[in-house]
Amino acid sequence: MNHEDSNGETPLFEAVRSGKQKAFELLVELGASIDQVNSEGKSLLQLAKEGRKSHLIKFIKDRMDDTSLVMPLAAGAKPSKLPLKSHKGGVSAPKAAAPEFQQF
Repeated sequence: MNHEDSNGETPLFEAVRSGKQKAFELLVELGASIDQVNSEGKSLLQLAKEGRKSHLIKFIKDRMDDTSLVMPLAAGAKPSKLPLKSHKGGVSAPKAAAPEFQQF
């Protein structure tokens, strides 16, 4: 599914290049990663924009999220959506947060 050719491209790149949205959607449903970059450093979104594939641009953007911009958590850790404050003693959550989130 995410096997790369000699250009660092997976089948998703060909689906974008040819504008085949159904093939693209099926590959994504089967687990293909949409946050790939080829050996030229181009993402699927960039390729879709260059080819003016508006239907694929929307599909990719709708499925992208900020998780790729977040540092991975330690094994077994659960993400927190609490607004955290940093200070000399570490990091703390608002007073209304559950006790286990007060300071760590």
